[in-house]
This record gives sequence, C-alpha cells and structure tokens, in this order.
Amino acid sequence: MKKPILLAVLGLIGLLLTAANPAPAYRDLALNPDDVHEAGCGYPHATSNSETRNEPCYWAINALKGYRNNLHHGPQYPSWGPEQRTDLWWKVDFGRSVEVDKVVLHIRADFPHDGWWHAGTLVFSDGSKVRIAIKKTAEPQVYEFPKRKTAWVTITDLEQDLPLMWCALTAVEIWGRE
Repeated sequence: MKKPILLAVLGLIGLLLTAANPAPAYRDLALNPDDVHEAGCGYPHATSNSETRNEPCYWAINALKGYRNNLHHGPQYPSWGPEQRTDLWWKVDFGRSVEVDKVVLHIRADFPHDGWWHAGTLVFSDGSKVRIAIKKTAEPQVYEFPKRKTAWVTITDLEQDLPLMWCALTAVEIWGRE
C-alpha cells in the first residue's frame, strides 16, 4: 500500500513541477509587430541591404509584423520590397540564441506586377545553411530542417530570371522555441 501512495505523491510532484516550469511554447519567433525601422532597440529586429526608395511600405521590418495580404503592393500592403538587385539579403536578429526548425515565407504575389525569386539560402548564426526553392504562389511556403540554435537568420542568394522584376516578402515566419 505504501508504494502506490508514494508513486502517486511523486507523480503529483512531477505534475506540479511541470506546471511551474512549462516547456517553452513552439511559436513564430520572428513575429514583432512593434519592430522599428533602423532603431535596433528591440528584438526580433529585421534589416536588409535594400529597401525600395526607402519607402516605409517596403522596409525590411514589414516582414516581421504579421501582415498576410500578399496579393497587392504599396502603402496599404506592406512588405519587404527591395530594389531590383542580384546581391540582396534580409536578416532577422533575435537578440538571443533560440532553437529553430522551420521557416515559412509569404512572397508578395501581385502578379504580373511582381516577379518571384526561384531559390535562396537560409544562413544561420551557427554557420549552417539551407538552400530553398521558392515557388510562384500566394500560398505560404514551408521549409523544415533539423533543429538548430541560432541568434539570427539571413535569407540570401535570392535568384530570379532576367530581366529583374520586383520581388518581395510579405511575411517571414521562423518557428521554434526560446
């Protein structure tokens, strides 16, 4: 009789400890509706090497704000809208080490005004890289990979056909745990 009671008590203690210290939630670690352009005073924070005409509707931070309407462009439809270049990069800095295993891209799909990148590379602060294929679609594009610790993620090596067209990211989600 003593053993079942002891096991029940130990089980209750385990439940209480688990409730007091729950596992970190699996979530979009890049989401930051409050990110401020060029301020770098909060995290996560997005930067890039190009923003079309420095217009707010094309700033890098827009891809973190949770916008999902990717069928149009302009001030009412914010996105990261870079210039037409071949050396583009977009980066999110988490301000700490996090564990990630999935990226979801929402490309701007204002076709035929927009083009689209066909491929790119995800680069992580641990030095690892994941090559991705990007499709011409308004649907979210999901890229899963083995878990890794990183303090930032950069999207680079973005490829598109010539002549270069306007390409953009409406949203970038980076999923994982603290």
